[in-house]
Amino acid sequence: MKLQNSIKMPEYLHEIERVSVLLASLESELKTNRQRMLVQIVGDRSFCLASLPESEHWGAPIVLSNQQDIDNAIPFSKAETLLGTECTILVYDLFSGINVDVLCLSAGLVKSAGILVLISPDDMSEIDDPYGVWQSQQNSSSRFTDYFTEQCRQMITFRQNGCHEGLHTLITPSAMTDIVDGQTTEQQALLAQMKTWFVDKAKPVFLLTADRGRGKSTALGLFARAIQNDSIVTVTAYSRNQVAILLKQVLGESRIKFVSPDELIRRNEQMNCLLIDEAAMLPLNMLQQLITLSKKTVLATTTGGYEGTGQGFLVKFLTSMDEKSYQHSKLNLPVRWGQQDKLEAWMNRVLLFTHPKDKEGISTGKIDLSILDKDQFFSDHELLHSVYALLVSAHYRTRPSDLRQIMDDNSQFVIIAHQQKKIIGVLLLNQEGGFEEQLGDDIFLGVRRPKGHLLAQMITAQAGVKQFSSYRGLRVQRIAVIDDYRRQGVGRLLIDEANELVRRKKLDYLGSSFALDHAVTPFWSKMGFRLVHIASGKGKSSGRQTIAVLHSDNRNVLRVIDSLQNKLTNYLPIWLLSYCNTMAWQDVYTLTKLMKNNYELNCQDLDEIHAFAVGFRGFELTQASLQKFVLNKLMDNQTESLLEPDQMGLLIEKVLLNRPLSQISIARQISGRKQELKNIRQIIKIIK
Repeated sequence: MKLQNSIKMPEYLHEIERVSVLLASLESELKTNRQRMLVQIVGDRSFCLASLPESEHWGAPIVLSNQQDIDNAIPFSKAETLLGTECTILVYDLFSGINVDVLCLSAGLVKSAGILVLISPDDMSEIDDPYGVWQSQQNSSSRFTDYFTEQCRQMITFRQNGCHEGLHTLITPSAMTDIVDGQTTEQQALLAQMKTWFVDKAKPVFLLTADRGRGKSTALGLFARAIQNDSIVTVTAYSRNQVAILLKQVLGESRIKFVSPDELIRRNEQMNCLLIDEAAMLPLNMLQQLITLSKKTVLATTTGGYEGTGQGFLVKFLTSMDEKSYQHSKLNLPVRWGQQDKLEAWMNRVLLFTHPKDKEGISTGKIDLSILDKDQFFSDHELLHSVYALLVSAHYRTRPSDLRQIMDDNSQFVIIAHQQKKIIGVLLLNQEGGFEEQLGDDIFLGVRRPKGHLLAQMITAQAGVKQFSSYRGLRVQRIAVIDDYRRQGVGRLLIDEANELVRRKKLDYLGSSFALDHAVTPFWSKMGFRLVHIASGKGKSSGRQTIAVLHSDNRNVLRVIDSLQNKLTNYLPIWLLSYCNTMAWQDVYTLTKLMKNNYELNCQDLDEIHAFAVGFRGFELTQASLQKFVLNKLMDNQTESLLEPDQMGLLIEKVLLNRPLSQISIARQISGRKQELKNIRQIIKIIK
């Protein structure tokens, strides 16, 4: 490691030498006990950098920093490129801010007998931390920073002034999991299960879950090698970096290839065996498409840590699958570090990765609602843990950084539903909008994008309502209810409380923006929300079209809602043929359930549709009339009972989306263009 602008100042020299001696002693003790530790170096930046450990055992550290004074330092934005690698010492630069996601990722890269080093100023409030700002600096607090600083005091700290802390911390032995012939006993048992599953035609999917460092990717690589003589194996993941360990196991094997998930879907070709590593990083609907393209599919995902979306993914995936169609197995014992690892235990405790024990014995009684004071989170860690754990278990994309926002973002409201002390539901709300005319004009023009005002910007800049950002409202950021309490009105109670909060604060609307999902979208319609916008891009995490819904008692906002719904009715046929063309047909069907305005069909439209259905009028000549006709029918709940799923899919994919036969989901069942049109004509007859 080379410091570009830092010099070992004479006044630091004695203390730097003392720190080096202490670190050398720590190195020996960690190696003896096969333990990992978190260590802080606190002081001026030049002192911290000059004190960084480097030895024959540790080697040059990996440094994560947004500063420019260290050669080869990796900025936080590039931290994901390190996934799949490991090191003995990793330095995280707190002078660059507390990026909780990157910090969590860092811990997973440190191997046994290594340390995660945090370099930080004596007073964290002195740094300009961009990761603690949501809407404005005034709307942010230092609760998380104070909480994090307090937790760091439990670990070893070297201070510039010589007042070191935690030097007598007991470094207990951490037993390593036994490895024989490159495999743990757990991995051997897992491989046996997977080989049996591979020849079982009844279960096309194998789901493998594990916390970080459990040897999941290595096991996938060993499995790929074991079956390569019987099958061509395809490997995919969110990025190639994430499968580096897997591919290392199969280096040079010609029948095992990596292909990106987008490319696999584009090819639309049947595969023998597909391995998807870190499946939780991919949108659920993309995973569902990939599963249909392979005879046998293994999905592996991390259920904690940086990839902490895995727990929510697990819930969503399992509910979307027939339990008879998959086999689920889990790896429990760590491989890359010991079983009593202090660094993992510290991260789990501080970032709340462990699940709190459920409060049993309360299944009936009155459900109360409370708007939490965020200062409670700093003093009541059990309350914070319960709220965050519920969000993690219910949502696909909850990350460690969400924990910081819950604690620090003062423009966010937290409403809980509880029976006595048991939290059964959580609602996160963000206050948005209220901009003056000039800033509103800049948002409309796309010149400005104020942070943290997602819905206000979406309706102003994307939906095109120039004055909308001047209205003040609340956006539903997350809503989660414990499984056992779903479909019992808890969600309605939370939304009712949010509407009451809008009235008490004299705001103009309550709204939400989310990915189209047939499982959750009807809820918003039942709550009285109205569809006002379909975004041109797909959500990064969902892979689905993002929509916006609004509810308001304000006359001016109601006029905006009416106008936007009329716009949707007029433009939807065009959008379905353009930027919405790649939507899954199930999502298009879900979208129609939010539409309220029917399309007017004149006599000529009806004559053309009749001629197509019972005669031989051309599809292209009739498509404009057919689009309006089909959209009207899909808004009618009776249509679903008249058609089989394959018929519904063909109807939507051809008439509304105009996809070529090769891109239609049931293309393999249709011999060619002539049969395709014949099937469409029959479907139109059925629903006429």
